[in-house]
Amino acid sequence: MVDFTISDELQLTINGLLQFIEREVVPLERNNQALLDDGHATYQPDGRLVPEVVELYRRVRAAASRAGYYTLMVPEDLGGGGQGPLTLFLIWEALYHHAGPARHLPYQAVAHWATGPSAILRHVTPEVRARVLPQLMSGEHFSCFALSEPDAGSDVWSMKTRAVRDGDDWVINGSKQWISYSPYAEHALLFAVTDPAMQAQRKGGVSCFLVDTASPGFSVDSVIRLFGHVGGMEGILSFTDLRVPADRLVGELHQGFRLALAGVNNGRLYNAARAVGLGRWAIERAAEYAKQRVAFGHPIAEYQGVQWLLADSAMEIYAARTMSIHCAWKLERGEQAVKEVAMVKAFSTEAGFRAIDRCIQAFGGMGLTNEVKLYDALHQLRIVRIADGSQEIMRRTIAHRLLNGDVGF
Repeated sequence: MVDFTISDELQLTINGLLQFIEREVVPLERNNQALLDDGHATYQPDGRLVPEVVELYRRVRAAASRAGYYTLMVPEDLGGGGQGPLTLFLIWEALYHHAGPARHLPYQAVAHWATGPSAILRHVTPEVRARVLPQLMSGEHFSCFALSEPDAGSDVWSMKTRAVRDGDDWVINGSKQWISYSPYAEHALLFAVTDPAMQAQRKGGVSCFLVDTASPGFSVDSVIRLFGHVGGMEGILSFTDLRVPADRLVGELHQGFRLALAGVNNGRLYNAARAVGLGRWAIERAAEYAKQRVAFGHPIAEYQGVQWLLADSAMEIYAARTMSIHCAWKLERGEQAVKEVAMVKAFSTEAGFRAIDRCIQAFGGMGLTNEVKLYDALHQLRIVRIADGSQEIMRRTIAHRLLNGDVGF
């Protein structure tokens, strides 16, 4: 049986995080409102965040690290809180539910696996770990996860970036695309082909390297802007004779995809939490608005057309939350839950997107404005129906697992 009771310890952690947001982050937002609320002030002409905003990110990360929230999901042997998938889901769900969309700073309070310290750092040498980990754990340094390429997104086996051994170094040439936080990162977990023959057979041949982004030959060519925004968090990278010391190999040579898969699964559960949290945030605000907005002499909450928008949204978000918690429970038990992670990611992000869309409809014209911020939630959940594995790839994974005998839940 699954116990859906959240432990007192975990609930205290969630409550403490939300209190931290109100105590430490909200005053920073108020004091820097002009900088954070105007995209032309937030971003430089080339699409990068202005240095002042990057520094605010670091301040939140540092404060959250001191308070013990930033490194909650980092393994204990790396100095973190050692929390697992269930905490990952519930913490991020609570944060998105509480903070809502269109805000920069609250989401810096917890380290994301791809942009901060992660379990992958278990697989670097003690010397490299000692050199890199402290700044990541403190929030001073950012990292990025450089896997996707222009012609190797869902089909990562089509990767073209190459690493060739040259004495005590590896020399890397190639490019990456859609790499979150890469315009701001001091470190990159960079995946490259080290054995083309193994790669051609799809049996390995890809390795991971921990790279300093200030190294000669590492270039952020441009920032990717989404939905007409003036700046962004994703970048296009290129590597030209990038020399990486041999001790920067992460994990086993030619077995980098094993590390990548673990990280991507965390990302899928995180995006399910984001969808559920934003869905709950939107439903609550739409319900309150419907009770206040009067049309034809009555609050629109009395009209069945509005009631059904809210009811359908609540049903789907409840289902998404429940299945996500069950999936996280399976992962906590050490199960691979490959198809369950795919189902949770696909269902939750689609359900969240539909819920936000219905809430915009319930708000009417107000739902289209910047004021209520539903547009940002819609943009986020449209993006995550592609990010960390598209919905089509999720369905492909589910079907393959079913057809290969994994038919239990």
